[in-house]
Amino acid sequence: MVFKLSNHLDLLLPAVLDTSVHNRESFSCGVKELDLFLQTKARKEGDHNLNKTFVLTLKVDPSVIVGYYTLSNKQILVGDLPQELTKKLPKYNSLGATLLGRFAIDAKYQHDYCPGLGFGKILLTDAKLRAWKASQSVGSFALIVDILVGEKGDPSEFYRKYGFLPFPSDTTKLFLPMATIEKTLRHASLIS
Repeated sequence: MVFKLSNHLDLLLPAVLDTSVHNRESFSCGVKELDLFLQTKARKEGDHNLNKTFVLTLKVDPSVIVGYYTLSNKQILVGDLPQELTKKLPKYNSLGATLLGRFAIDAKYQHDYCPGLGFGKILLTDAKLRAWKASQSVGSFALIVDILVGEKGDPSEFYRKYGFLPFPSDTTKLFLPMATIEKTLRHASLIS
């Protein structure tokens, strides 16, 4: 499936990383840890089902990775969530969640170089859609982000712009309840 951004730039919708097609070596987002993960660990971790890496690529050259993210399972302690969210939940110690573990856009396609194209929003929407769909088969209370402050700074504001909330006891972790994700996906007509 193709996502058309302009007359000059068409993207293929995010797909699972395929090292026989996607060129990981040329990817550079400016945060060394994120670059190295894609280049050296993503395939192996995917093969072991530790996480899945999804890549956004160009239609004209599907080997070019514009951006990527990973999803995996995670447990969160109920006591770490805001009390107003947990007061109606069953008395469990922990809940299943989905971890948005890594998230990066190649430097050539970041906002400073391609303003207004919204590659981050495209990837995040895809991650939310995949997480929500998975939650329909395997329970997941929320989408979780562990903030990586790298060479490019703190990305927290990007996530907060899309409704992510901080954990009261740990501001390096953000979450977006699956119920909120469902509402935003319905509002965008991405699910019925």
